[in-house]
Amino acid sequence: LIMNIQLKSIGKKEFNKLSVRIYQGFFDISYATDIMVEKKSWDNKKQVSKNEVLNIKIQKLKIHIAEQISNSYMEGEIIDRDWLVSIISKYFSRNSGEKNFKNPDHKIYFHSFSRWWLDNHSQKWKVSASKFMGERLKEQYSIFLKKVENFESLNERVKFQNITNDFMYDFAFHLKSLNYGPGTIDKNIAYLKFFCNRATEFGFSVNQEFKQRVFIDNENKDIEGVYLNELEIDKIYNLDLSSNDHLDNVRDLLILSVWSGLRISDFLYNLKTDNIKDGFIEIKTQKTKTFVKIPVHGMVRKVLDKRFGQLPKKMSSTEYNLRVKEVCMLSEIDELVFGSLMNPGTRRKENGYYKKYQLISSHTARRSFATNLYGKVSDEVIKSICGWSNFDMLNHYNKKSKTDYAKELQEFWSK
Repeated sequence: LIMNIQLKSIGKKEFNKLSVRIYQGFFDISYATDIMVEKKSWDNKKQVSKNEVLNIKIQKLKIHIAEQISNSYMEGEIIDRDWLVSIISKYFSRNSGEKNFKNPDHKIYFHSFSRWWLDNHSQKWKVSASKFMGERLKEQYSIFLKKVENFESLNERVKFQNITNDFMYDFAFHLKSLNYGPGTIDKNIAYLKFFCNRATEFGFSVNQEFKQRVFIDNENKDIEGVYLNELEIDKIYNLDLSSNDHLDNVRDLLILSVWSGLRISDFLYNLKTDNIKDGFIEIKTQKTKTFVKIPVHGMVRKVLDKRFGQLPKKMSSTEYNLRVKEVCMLSEIDELVFGSLMNPGTRRKENGYYKKYQLISSHTARRSFATNLYGKVSDEVIKSICGWSNFDMLNHYNKKSKTDYAKELQEFWSK
């Protein structure tokens, strides 16, 4: 059986695949092999390469194909494209079940790597000296990956090589279009960089532009943070809740936190009666593992005395954040203030004027602690008791508004 066998370089790149074509009359089959030939070294007309070593191997392949055509014809085998692929694979001792050369997806694609890392390596990732990544943090990363999936559904799969500075801004603007706030966008950009750093540690090829800073406009930067001033704290402290033990317990927790500056993770879960002695609260904070020493405020002492030296009962943070608003409402902390509140329908924060008690949460107490002491004691005192490593956090937590400062000056002038 006489067949024409043609070897041809296909493509216009510097290196291209070598195609094998067998044809005769109406019979015509071809297969683009994985053999790469240099464009400038290959002559399509003569079907030879200037690279002698490569040329000898290719010409031997051509002879082998011609011999197998004859053998298969005499054996009655069907000669088609699958036959040609099999002949070439066997000639180069390739596994017949071998797939095209391909790196695993997690070495190329951001989402695949991130999911692979969470499933296989997160349990060994330390978030502190003695603590590994927990389920709660893993869930936050998983929620982030759902946002990435949504972004990819509108664009294309994100490769590590395509994570440029422009890409990060595109992702940020995508989140903004979904009405996520600046804080949430910043956090998601941080998650993106976290996984890029992990991939880099594995030696995967990652575009290093991901390390560049991304600036997000904060439209809420002029919203004055909510805190409880001392008159409002007095109203809460003096509120008669003798007929409602549960709300009385919530109020006492609020008084404890507003005059200790402790985070919710500490005053709800970490603090024990053993931490209080000789008029001081001494505790190692959960978040930063910092030892702090806080004098017991008079109101806190009376709360403890009322409970025979015991702390208010513990409860879930969800329950506390819900009930503390009710306590503040009953205390008539209801002036209209401009702030940001979560819309339960859209699950997005919306700016507007709300009654102050609606904006109160567990973190309001720590903010109130720092704000009420600001200017009355040294900055070093507040920094030490709150467990901050620098004064930047003090400026962040001081939530006295322009109105508050204006009233202070007015009172000073009136005196």
